[in-house]
Order: sequence, then structure tokens, then C-alpha cells
Amino acid sequence: MTRRQGWLAGALVAALTLTAGCGGSSSAGGSPTPLGDDSEAVSSATPSPEPTSKATPKPSATPSKPAPGRLVIVAPGRFASSPAVNGFTAAVQVFFRARMAHNPNLLQGWATSLFRSHNDNLIVNAKAAGLVMRPPGRIVVRGVRKGPVANTTIVDVCFGPSMAWYDPKRKRYTNDLPNGSPYSIAMYGSGPRWLFYDAYDGKFSCSTVKYPKG
Repeated sequence: MTRRQGWLAGALVAALTLTAGCGGSSSAGGSPTPLGDDSEAVSSATPSPEPTSKATPKPSATPSKPAPGRLVIVAPGRFASSPAVNGFTAAVQVFFRARMAHNPNLLQGWATSLFRSHNDNLIVNAKAAGLVMRPPGRIVVRGVRKGPVANTTIVDVCFGPSMAWYDPKRKRYTNDLPNGSPYSIAMYGSGPRWLFYDAYDGKFSCSTVKYPKG
């Protein structure tokens, strides 16, 4: 099963027209997708049941602290002043660290239960499959637009190849696209912190994106 067959559980959500000229449509497109999960070993896990309600999302317990330094280099482009982009930049550091540690509990306080229902067991299963993360990850922001429910904003991004799991045995990343993967990620604004709400496969191409160095 490829990443595009996974859930990325409406993973981060029904998107509206892209503001960055990425060729998006009026919806985020399709079913949720597990964020950045491209390998058969990880995607073959039995998914958690998808919530049927879109009630106001609530963070789980006390949030973990972001790790010092940057595990993910994010190029915000002209969207640097967007609160949702800044919130995404902070949250994605925690997401990468949770994958490095194969510990989804690190997402506590940084993601809604909807997002975690699509990603937690995939993070755990990656360890059994022998998959690892190799920092730094690299991301380019392509657009910002209105989200699917109140207090959410879609951040359209290209995940560079190193945002995917790495298979040490095969000595390759599990990403099925050589220049990275497009995602539409819904961020939920909650006071000083933005949470991952859900994520979807993006309806735009990352084939010509130039990722940041560093």
C-alpha cells in the first residue's frame, strides 16, 4: 500500500482554493492520510476507527516540550507571518521527534485525537518494521487557506524526501515521489499553540520544489 492509499486521515482535511497558486481545488481532496507514511510495512497496520464527529477538537493532557534545535527545516516563503504556519513549524518538530523515538505519546498536547487516531499506531509499527527517521527533515510551504471546521487553517506543504521513513536494510527512503510529497495539513488554533487537526494528500505537485539547506 502506498502513501496515497493510506489515510493521512483526511489528515489535515477538505481544503479550499490554494492561495499560493499550487493548482488546488475547492476541497482538500479525498480521505485523510497518515502523515508521511509511505511504506507497506507501516501502512499495512490496522487503522484505528475514524471519528464520526467533528466536534471542537481538544488537545490531550499536558503538552510535551519541543526538543531543542530544529529537527525539521521549514521554508515558509511569503507565508512567514501566518500564525498557522508558525504553529505548524513548531508542531512539526514534535511530530518528527515522535517518529524518531517511535513514541506517539510525544504528540500529547500537540495534536487532536482525530490526528492521533490516524498516526499513532503507524509510528509504533515503524519500529517493528525497522524503519527510522533521519534528520533534518525539510519542508516548503506552498499556501495557506481556510480550514474545514471552525478555528482551523489549511497549510499546503511539500514534505521533502527526508520527512519519510528511511529503510536501513534497503538503504532508501520509503517516499514514492523522488522530490517529496504534497500534503494539505489542517491546523487547529488553540490559544498560544496550534495543534495538528488532520492531514490530506495535497492536490498539487512538488516536482519542482527546491528544499531549504541547513
